Amino acid sequence: MSKSPESNADDSADRLTTVLNAVTEALLRGTADPFIPLFSDDIVWDGLHSWQHCQGKETVLGFFNRGFFSEPRRIDHLDAHQEGDSVVLKATGPDFYEVTREGERIPRESRGLTFTFTGDRVTYLKGG
Repeated sequence: MSKSPESNADDSADRLTTVLNAVTEALLRGTADPFIPLFSDDIVWDGLHSWQHCQGKETVLGFFNRGFFSEPRRIDHLDAHQEGDSVVLKATGPDFYEVTREGERIPRESRGLTFTFTGDRVTYLKGG
């Protein structure tokens, strides 16, 4: 029997599984909703550039929905590992890009995201 995301995050050894389950469910459903129980209310997300920053669960979820789920992303390879209190993901595929301050899309082979936990909640995300 599988655990829910809420119960998985309680055990630091299960953080990798918890994040991967949420990512898989989010990709299948096309929404960031599976991350709701994982994110703290005051979560912070920082992107590739210093001007890419948002804070608060609703704001970060909105960014995820616009940035990751507004159009399909093909993933050819997904690498995931745990480093202390963080889970690091790197996805490779043909549909990834970087967005400049002016809104220009620059193709990239891969994108990364680091989920940093405090206790059983993700409190910091770093895009890469």
